[in-house]
Amino acid sequence: MNANNSRKRFKFKQFELTHHNSTMKVGTDGVLLGSWVEVHENKNILDVGTGCGLIALMAAQRNSNGIIDAIDIDGPSIEEAKSNLDASPWKTRLNAIQTSLQDFEPEKKYDHILSNPPFFESGTISPVSERHKARHTVTLPINELITHTYRLLTNNGRLSVIIPCNLEPQLANYGEEKGFFLIRKTLFYSKKGNKPERSLLCLSKIEQNLEPNNLVHYNDDGTWTEGYKNLTKDYHIKL
Repeated sequence: MNANNSRKRFKFKQFELTHHNSTMKVGTDGVLLGSWVEVHENKNILDVGTGCGLIALMAAQRNSNGIIDAIDIDGPSIEEAKSNLDASPWKTRLNAIQTSLQDFEPEKKYDHILSNPPFFESGTISPVSERHKARHTVTLPINELITHTYRLLTNNGRLSVIIPCNLEPQLANYGEEKGFFLIRKTLFYSKKGNKPERSLLCLSKIEQNLEPNNLVHYNDDGTWTEGYKNLTKDYHIKL
């Protein structure tokens, strides 16, 4: 895709993503989730709330055989995702579909569902409707995220999400009630000594030992930590 000054880029090792939707940005949350999830052996993968297609593309780069469906309720976001997916080296394995998770009725089940969901349970509502839909749980409350991902997963399927730490107990409780088990967890800190900002969580229908750990973004001098660089290196040309 030809770039212009209004577009922003995210560089993969094999592909450069370009997006120009002013209400949707490539942020650290998406990069973290796309780098953190374990999708190597998954055949069918679903990206819920795909935005510009970032996480779907990251999954496609990491899994050379997986089929990735990307859904979003927002029309302009899906058009942008389609543009990015079609321009990628993995376009034959990527599909962008405009739908809500609640209304999504595919003919197959998924081995892994990924989501960087809307997470503002309360607070000031954005005057921009697209940003409102993207950033607030009015269109995808946590309980419905849990209910419908459980419905769409195979018997040994997994759900991986990134959410603010204060919402982790709520998601974990809904998950437990539905039949999910928390099997993997990473707390993400901007700097060592700060409070954690995000929880990266993987839930499974099959109980396993929990694997908790921590990840710090920045060193005291403002440089990226080795842990963060090692996690995201496949998506940054400069690493």
